[in-house]
Amino acid sequence: MLEPLMYTGGVYRHDELMELVEDLGGHLLQKNVMQLEVVLLILVPADDISEVEQKAAELLGTITRAPLIGTEIAVVAPSLAYHHMPIRRAISRSISEEMEQRRISLAWLEEWGGARHS
Repeated sequence: MLEPLMYTGGVYRHDELMELVEDLGGHLLQKNVMQLEVVLLILVPADDISEVEQKAAELLGTITRAPLIGTEIAVVAPSLAYHHMPIRRAISRSISEEMEQRRISLAWLEEWGGARHS
């Protein structure tokens, strides 16, 4: 069984750890080089984790167990835009009703004013 691990350490000699992982039958999933630091996401056979930890200690790096390697976590932030608000329909309905009332009032005024002047 392969165990997911994350190696964090210096860029210098990190290729030795990558070769060790491949020699043990593991896999390199991702390599991120950030200036003077490297982060490796690796899969290592469970029986050989101690060897990888020894090599990481020799390289002055750290090994962290990473059980969520390979999964994606999505964060969806709520929107405060008008068209996403639940009260939008009520507001739209009240605006429509208000406009209808004004049309009726305007029609009544036009009719009343036209009847009065004739």
